[in-house]
Amino acid sequence: MAHYLSEYNHHRDAQAPAQRSFMIRVKLLGEEHVDTLQAMGTVAVLLSSNGKLKEAEEMHTKVVEARIGVLGEEHPDTLKAIDNITTTLHNQGRLKEAEKMETKVVEAKMRVVEAQIRVLGEQHPDTLTAMHNLARTLRDQGRLKDAQEMYTMVVEARIRCIGDLALAFHKQARFEEAMPIQIKNVHNSSKRVLGKEHLDTLKCMCSLANTYYETNHINETIAMVEEAATLRSRILGSEHPHAKDSMEALSEWKEEHELDEMDIDNLTNTGPIIEF
Repeated sequence: MAHYLSEYNHHRDAQAPAQRSFMIRVKLLGEEHVDTLQAMGTVAVLLSSNGKLKEAEEMHTKVVEARIGVLGEEHPDTLKAIDNITTTLHNQGRLKEAEKMETKVVEAKMRVVEAQIRVLGEQHPDTLTAMHNLARTLRDQGRLKDAQEMYTMVVEARIRCIGDLALAFHKQARFEEAMPIQIKNVHNSSKRVLGKEHLDTLKCMCSLANTYYETNHINETIAMVEEAATLRSRILGSEHPHAKDSMEALSEWKEEHELDEMDIDNLTNTGPIIEF
């Protein structure tokens, strides 16, 4: 009931049911049970929404202390509770205290990200969630450059995840399943978000070209390889191994299928063979 009323901004009406729910959980589950702490946090949020900022701060503080004891200082629920205290301090005009609390949250979230990258890897869903949460916190604090850098790291990691999925299909010779994933990854994600000259974009383009070739879409293969080879030569230099590999593959495929330069110019305007 309290959650329903709160969702529809009936914060005053939600206060009493939330308080009753909290007290019942204290009696049945104990003060330190996760569900009890969740209910306590709801009461604190509603107190703040109803303008009872001092009571809300006291309740939020209890939630933080309990969650640190039960879950640890760097658990997402603990950090969320600290965020709630920060908001309450802001609403009271206690900006210096709020800033200190925000710094504490950022430092903790950074430690979480570093630990999850080390233990789980950069592409693990929990790591990406932690990175996204840190980026959002930095954005909310007005640290837009830092937030942008973190959001970019998240996007790059997600694009690599999609590329890995397509590669898994490719290695199983499931080319028709790999191809639409790769087309979307190249055109909707890599080129649009990272830019067509980003090295990850070029890697995705070459991977898509291989899939085009395996599915006998030779025109699209050569058009894609030509674009990637030209970009790699410009960005990395014509003597770079990746640039030379792309140029050699382009030359071989052109020769194999006897396509002249006029054919290639016409092909580059045909677009992808699958809508995206």
